[in-house]
Amino acid sequence: MSNYNGKSIGIIGGVGPYAGLDLMSKILKQTSIKTEQDHLPITLLSYANTIPDRTEYLLEHIKENPADALFHVIERMAKVGVSVAAIACNTAHVPKIYSAVKEKLLNSGFQIKLVHIVEATINFIKECHPHLNKVGVLSTSGTYTFQLYEKFIKNAGLKAIRMPKAWQESLVHASIYNPEYGIKITSPEIHPIATKKLKKALNMLIAEGAEVIILGCTEIPLAITEKQIGNTVLIDPNWVLARALILEFDKNKLQ
Repeated sequence: MSNYNGKSIGIIGGVGPYAGLDLMSKILKQTSIKTEQDHLPITLLSYANTIPDRTEYLLEHIKENPADALFHVIERMAKVGVSVAAIACNTAHVPKIYSAVKEKLLNSGFQIKLVHIVEATINFIKECHPHLNKVGVLSTSGTYTFQLYEKFIKNAGLKAIRMPKAWQESLVHASIYNPEYGIKITSPEIHPIATKKLKKALNMLIAEGAEVIILGCTEIPLAITEKQIGNTVLIDPNWVLARALILEFDKNKLQ
């Protein structure tokens, strides 16, 4: 048992709320313990009511950059000893948002390291699946429009398999945001329409030759729990992010 000098892992939640809970759960599941007291200290702050929607901002439907509200959460974390943190949202890592958060953090002088979900995911693929080259992504339309994952995929020397825009909107984004069956609305329950649409999108990417598919919105793994479909590997960035946070905080605690 250790108090880690009062330091803790920080989860910037509320983006969406169940994604933050999911990330915490995946940290717990990947922590090596023998007793309850062996678990790592975690600070989860979820302020969904104050953080604007990331995709709405990126697509210029609203003007307020979520970076301001995200940084306010980091300010609260600094007061309680968080030393390493992550945002439980892929879309928040588009540079228009994430770079603004990083700049505010740098100017603040807070000693908090942010772990980047996309960097961690691509590094994980290169490390654990070095034989896989063709990578597809399911994501929000904000992440899709700014080609967040595709840029990292190409920089890693991998090939990006891109979903046609019409299918992205009607299958993937709708499964996340639709007011009747979208995962953001129905969580923790998952509407069968959302699951059906996401599986159709997965099969489309597989048909295009995807060897690995990144479930690139932290809500999607709530609906798609498989780790593999046929020979195609499915990657859950929240699982990878949990692993990366443990390694950054105390590498000896990773299972």
